[in-house]
Amino acid sequence: MKTSDYVIRVNASETGLEAVLEAELSAVKKEDVSLEILGNVIHIRAIRKDTYVPQGEVYSSVEHAYGAVERWVSIPFPVDREKATAKFENGILLIRIPKTEESLRKKIKIT
Repeated sequence: MKTSDYVIRVNASETGLEAVLEAELSAVKKEDVSLEILGNVIHIRAIRKDTYVPQGEVYSSVEHAYGAVERWVSIPFPVDREKATAKFENGILLIRIPKTEESLRKKIKIT
C-alpha cells in the first residue's frame, strides 16, 4: 500500500477551558511521534515503520500503509501552549491545550 494512504485521523473538540484533540496513530510507537504547537496550529508527525517480513516469505497482498505522515490542525482560538499536555496510549495521542485568558468566555452583566 502506498504511504500516501496513511493519514492521521483527528477528533477535535472544545470545552469551556481547553481544546482537546485525539489523534489516531495505530501501529506507531511513542518514540516515533512528535508534536509541536505554533501559535494556534498543532503539528503532529509520526512514522509507522514497515512490518518485518521473515526471509523466504512472500506476501500476496499488503494493505498496511507505512512511512512518515504529518497533520496540521488549526485551533479557532488562542491557546496557552506552555500548559499543553499530551499522552500516548493504545494508539491514541490525546492532546489538551488550555485556552488563553483572552479567549475564555466572560459573562457581561447588562445594566
